[in-house]
Amino acid sequence: RRPPRSTHCISSAASDVYKRQDFTHTIGDAVKIISEIRNQKKKVYVYSNNSKWSIEEVTMRYQKNGIDLIPGQDVITSAYITAMYIQSLPDVKSVYLIGSADFKNMLEKAGLRVVHWEEDIDNSTMTLKAYSECKTDGVDAVVVGGDNDYNFYRMCFGCLCVQNGAKFFVSENDPFFIYHDWKLPSSAFASYPIELTTGTKAQVLGKPSPFALELIMKRDGIGEEKRKRILMVGDSLKADIRFGVDCGIDTLLTLTGVTKEKDLMASEVKPKYVIDKLVL
Repeated sequence: RRPPRSTHCISSAASDVYKRQDFTHTIGDAVKIISEIRNQKKKVYVYSNNSKWSIEEVTMRYQKNGIDLIPGQDVITSAYITAMYIQSLPDVKSVYLIGSADFKNMLEKAGLRVVHWEEDIDNSTMTLKAYSECKTDGVDAVVVGGDNDYNFYRMCFGCLCVQNGAKFFVSENDPFFIYHDWKLPSSAFASYPIELTTGTKAQVLGKPSPFALELIMKRDGIGEEKRKRILMVGDSLKADIRFGVDCGIDTLLTLTGVTKEKDLMASEVKPKYVIDKLVL
């Protein structure tokens, strides 16, 4: 079926445009397609579920391919969405973060105090007893995102905070990401053990949570009557397409990334449109 005449398009960042998470190899005519959409005076948002990357870094890598985007306006990440959501909570002022330095900076820009233990404590000399004695009463929320430095003790401290009443958020609960055609552990690797241990389910704030679209529509003055003119484009059924379905907008699945045709056939989540290549 021919996609509708949408006025706004949300792309899932690396997976729709780039073959790899390092943004080095573009897919088909993806760059030309984005440029053509923008030439038609239609709005394109890039929404990355990777909380390890800063908005500025994602923007820069698109700019290298001739796509001029504005950080924080055209480009958003799950770290940004998480920071904006938590900032709106009157009873959360400090957080314990299991996440990257860029994620930490995003939370601090939102006015939150980050208790970032790997900078304050030498994990190589810590014992479980010492971690259990760390004070958790100053932690209002535990936040989990993508991180290359997961370790057992950090997850233990997250468990202690949640058991002592801290709210529990995860920027995205993707089980894996693709790197050089390999599947590697993503944020669920850290959030799921805390859920399993404490019995507390983390609230997902990145995709597929609808919060990002509500924020964009409110911020950019997009009226409710235009919701049906918004198209979500992505390669993940569980994140991108579920996000679009839950938001009540049209969805277009690209079979150029994590989802293959056999996955689509077996999935309960169905996109409205499907394409197997990105060509003009």
